[in-house]
Amino acid sequence: MSGTLEWRAEAATTGQAADVRSLNGLDHITITLRDGSRSNRLTVLLIVNGEPFQPLLEYFRERNFSLASEEIYARAVGQLIDFLSTRGHEFQELKLRPNFFNSFAHALKHGTVVGGFDPSGLWWVPRTSHNVSQLLAAAVEVSDWLVLRADATPLNPWRKASAAEQIAFWRRWNRATANSLLRHLRPAHAFEQQPLARRNASPALRIAKAEEPPPAFPEEHFSRLLFEGFARPGKGGSALLHVRQNVRDMMVALLMHGGGLRVSEPFHLFASDVFENPHDPSIAFVRVFHPSDGVIEFENAHGIPTKLNREAYLKLYHDRMPLDQAGKRTGWKNNLVNSNGLYMPVHWFPSAYGQLFLQLFRAYLEHCRPPSSLPWLFLTESGLPMTAKAYAHQYAAAIRRLGIRARKSDGTTPHGHRHAYGQRLSAAKQQGLIDEKIVQLCLHHRSVASQHVYTKDSIVDITRILERANQMIFETSQSRIGEEKFGATLTNGAAH
Repeated sequence: MSGTLEWRAEAATTGQAADVRSLNGLDHITITLRDGSRSNRLTVLLIVNGEPFQPLLEYFRERNFSLASEEIYARAVGQLIDFLSTRGHEFQELKLRPNFFNSFAHALKHGTVVGGFDPSGLWWVPRTSHNVSQLLAAAVEVSDWLVLRADATPLNPWRKASAAEQIAFWRRWNRATANSLLRHLRPAHAFEQQPLARRNASPALRIAKAEEPPPAFPEEHFSRLLFEGFARPGKGGSALLHVRQNVRDMMVALLMHGGGLRVSEPFHLFASDVFENPHDPSIAFVRVFHPSDGVIEFENAHGIPTKLNREAYLKLYHDRMPLDQAGKRTGWKNNLVNSNGLYMPVHWFPSAYGQLFLQLFRAYLEHCRPPSSLPWLFLTESGLPMTAKAYAHQYAAAIRRLGIRARKSDGTTPHGHRHAYGQRLSAAKQQGLIDEKIVQLCLHHRSVASQHVYTKDSIVDITRILERANQMIFETSQSRIGEEKFGATLTNGAAH
């Protein structure tokens, strides 16, 4: 399909639209639907004043971003268009035009509400520096592309021009100060070389922060989560495990907590990706293949051994697409994979989790997995592929049954299990039982530096280290004399 209207009409008649919502927009909304010109993949369409913003769609087709990235770009351009429509008139004077993007940056950073009022009607609240950085970078990138793509004549008057022409018009006036808007994205030494007047152009600041290890799921609650949180209501009296428990959700939790997988990764598994470990048949050997490029080997209808990548297999044999292309919530990071087939092996730590997983896997296939021709291991009750979004609802309910809240700061969200796994590995490394390379391979990081987040000392760790140092260094007769003198000084001071 070539034209936006034809593409849009098909979405309306076939029910292809996946999501429609406003992103704090006055004059725009975004629609997430499928683009026929890109093999029916999901894309974001920006609707401005009731009409598709065709230039952004063309930009996405050129760049081939992920869906999550497209949402950021659509939000940035939508915010820029809203700013144009509400405050563009403030910069019509020739001498004020170079200030347009600078004012846009300040509005993103500090908001537009003053004293409880907002004459512009934008009602933007202050954003974090990271968020401002993302939006500014995206808005400037698309604006530069518009200028290069169609270097139109100056607008006269600009109010009657299209949104794309207006963006290009204002971008031309702000080319000289473009770098200053994003100065926090450059290295510190480059920033120091900028003139002072340009340094003050961007409101985004970098705040120095002392990083701690990411919050991990509390180890003392994991067994309760498995056997109490994932218990089936009203089935506690049954002697059969698969009747008492939600076996599928227990398996996903084990893959995250005992195998270190991210919450989206278990759902790419096919049922054929799990088997007994050849070195220890009591432990499950799980291979998580790249959802599109990963290899699958099978016998075709003629009994001939066949090897395909998974995207081709799903399309040819099931008329499906990989889950990472079906929505952003079941994505795939750029993980380190085995070159022979493009898969990540799950390394159980401790191995007891791998033993329990294998037992649950057998029970799940025999009693729980709905009949389905689809290859995915984890299915819904209706036989469709389970997703990370659906699992998040199940997980939150399981956490509530334990009487605790699902909070990122407490490590009680799904990703907290990967953090717990990483910190277990870190503890083993600190004891000299494994090395840094093993930690990298277990977490499937492409770089050894990526797992350093798990080795950071927490406040509790630092306190314990200082207490040990205090005992070794300061608990001497000389230091005690000093403490007595210090104590006397405090006493005398209090007396006065």
